[in-house]
Amino acid sequence: SDEHSSHRVALRGPAMAVVLRSWECQGRAEPLRLMLKDWGCAFDDERISLDAPEWMQSRNLSSVAGTFGQLPVLEWPDRDELRSVVQTLAIAQFVAWKFDPELQANPPTHLQSTKMLSYGCCAHEDLLLAIQGAVVDPSTAVLVFGRKVPMMLERFEELLSIMEENLSELQPGGAAGSMEGPYLMGSKPAWPDYFLFQALRLLNEVTGNAITQMFPNLEAYVRRMAARPRLDLYIGSAEQPAALTEVKAEAVQLAIVVANLRASGILPQLNESLESIETR
Repeated sequence: SDEHSSHRVALRGPAMAVVLRSWECQGRAEPLRLMLKDWGCAFDDERISLDAPEWMQSRNLSSVAGTFGQLPVLEWPDRDELRSVVQTLAIAQFVAWKFDPELQANPPTHLQSTKMLSYGCCAHEDLLLAIQGAVVDPSTAVLVFGRKVPMMLERFEELLSIMEENLSELQPGGAAGSMEGPYLMGSKPAWPDYFLFQALRLLNEVTGNAITQMFPNLEAYVRRMAARPRLDLYIGSAEQPAALTEVKAEAVQLAIVVANLRASGILPQLNESLESIETR
């Protein structure tokens, strides 16, 4: 129908499919799609239009909107029933335990699990949601892109630098430039990597590479993640939602963000990088 669309990914999976239900946009759910794609999980990508009139009734149904009446929701087949997993980071951890081959082969310690959660929370809340929030309210763009985002990127840039040094010690010759690292937790992506990757992709969509070009480790990281075969097939394909956020007038809001960044003078280097954004 006009209100709902479903995109089936046929890689592997049980007879009763995993269902990821989210809004018809990249939004909060895109890191989850990236994880499921990269780890080869078959799932129904059920997307609800932002204009769906029946949502106000459906959100009260736990079978549709989970415990809290929010999206995204993951439905997981358990025998003859579908169990709902709710809240973005909880879904990410659940999917990781089910499908991440590295986590299954080498279960993390409590300290490592805590570190993953802290990295994932920061990438999700302080980067991805902050950038999406600036599109919702462009009056915050100068603060978000001029201060908050660069501050967080400095931390992740340093984390990747430290991880590269650690991998170089373990693997003579280093792992720089290789698809196998460095990532946040080592030589293979863990679930927080998909949140950081999506946050950086969204940042580049909004500002060109005017901000990320100041962080060479993160630029290389984006290229490394994007080169992963299943992600390479998915990104930019017809399967990927075209809308970046849940904002209905997204193009208008993005233009206001660009105008505010230019007028502020805080990021004058954006002037040339953003020419294409205003006309898309």
